[in-house]
This record gives sequence, structure tokens and C-alpha cells, in this order.
Amino acid sequence: MTAAHGKAAIRRFIDDVWNAGELDLVDELVCADYIGHHGLRSEQTRGRDGLRRRVSEVRRAYPDLEVRIDDELAEEDRVVARWTARASSQEWTGVSVFRMLAGRQAESWTYWTGPR
Repeated sequence: MTAAHGKAAIRRFIDDVWNAGELDLVDELVCADYIGHHGLRSEQTRGRDGLRRRVSEVRRAYPDLEVRIDDELAEEDRVVARWTARASSQEWTGVSVFRMLAGRQAESWTYWTGPR
């Protein structure tokens, strides 16, 4: 996987899954044994179904959610995205680090602040 491919996969995930709610794309963009780490919380998101549930819960709470990638870096099997999310007159900023495997997310670490 090239850095450009990794960045494109993450942009597609943000645009199509988080922003548009196309949860069927999770199978294409995420490894079956995916693990998502959420900042200082001890909980993890596990597997594709877990990620679909997480996205659904957030989108249900914030139906007007829009996530924008502000900066993106990639090297070897890692993609780092600095992002801003807006919904319901609130704003969050964060950084996510994605470990990629064969063009899919295998693991992620996300840290955020907000709402502001």
C-alpha cells in the first residue's frame, strides 16, 4: 500500500461512512478484526459490526454530523488525520492514527477535544 492509497482510503471512510452514513462500505474499508481505541476511554470498538454500531450511535445522536480532514500524513502502514467535526452547533477537533493492512483499517487510535 502506498501512502497515497492509505490517505485515499481514510478520506473515503470519513466522507462516505462518517459523513454520508454508508455503513455497507465498512466491509470494504475495514479489516474483520479491527480494533478502535478511543482516547482516554478504556472501551474499544471491535470488528466491523462494532464499528458500524459506533458510527450509527454517533450519527443518531448528531444527524447533522460533518467531519472534515484538516491535515493528513501517511508513512508505511500508518495514516494520521487531524480533523474537525461539527454537529448541532458544536465542534470537536481530534487526531486519529490508522494502522492499515492491505488498504483497510486494521486498528485506530483517536483523541479529541470538545465540544467547543
